[in-house]
Amino acid sequence: MSEVEELSDLESVASHVVELEPLKKKRKMSPVAFSDPTATVNLIVGRDHNEKTFLVRAEVANKSPVLKASFESNNYLDEDDECYDAERDHTYRFGDSTSEGALRFLVQWLYSQELTVFRLRDNDAEGEENPWAHDDERTEYLDQEELDLINLWVLAEELELPELQNLALTTIDGVIRLGEPGHCDVHLHVIDHIYNITDIWEHPLRLYIVAASAQHISLDRYDHGDIPSELSIEFLFELAQYQPRNPHKQVCNIADFLVNVD
Repeated sequence: MSEVEELSDLESVASHVVELEPLKKKRKMSPVAFSDPTATVNLIVGRDHNEKTFLVRAEVANKSPVLKASFESNNYLDEDDECYDAERDHTYRFGDSTSEGALRFLVQWLYSQELTVFRLRDNDAEGEENPWAHDDERTEYLDQEELDLINLWVLAEELELPELQNLALTTIDGVIRLGEPGHCDVHLHVIDHIYNITDIWEHPLRLYIVAASAQHISLDRYDHGDIPSELSIEFLFELAQYQPRNPHKQVCNIADFLVNVD
């Protein structure tokens, strides 16, 4: 049986939340009226023993046009119709490309339009417990958090949630810019993941990470023949082409990579 988590407590979802406002005009989200507070749907990620179910309010899930259409697709069918699927009325299963962390971020945002990001939180926040059991698990957790933010951008695109796409990318940019000015860095596993899940140069995530890398990564630190495997030939080629195409662009402006919001 899958583990079920209900994230309907708005205070617990929004506690110690970091919200990075996109720089493009935001579409105002309609407030959730909770006119039918008992109606819930299941958002499921993973397979077999790794399956995880998030139980959320139907009105909240319906902020996504894709989810709303899926849950309503059976409404015109009779229960004895051979095409009728009772599970489809209240369950949505995500594909293997969706990570549990990305779905967790999605649910946070559906309720609060904000994201809880541990890399960006106040380290001195009172009463905040770390999600890792031991310090040696910290790096692994925070690295996965970055990958989940990338997966969240892809998930938001699939669910037609441009506001969430922009918040995810702005948050990734905030993580990259942590630390002292001039000492920002792009983590190699982030570059590697973006190139693994995209296949065209014009993909917004590739365009962004190349621009960010052009500003923050110095390849002079590596000896010839000692380039990390995370930096693929494809990435290095596109990075080399970036400066000639943008000779006067010294700063990666996140606003250049946000999607339009109607």
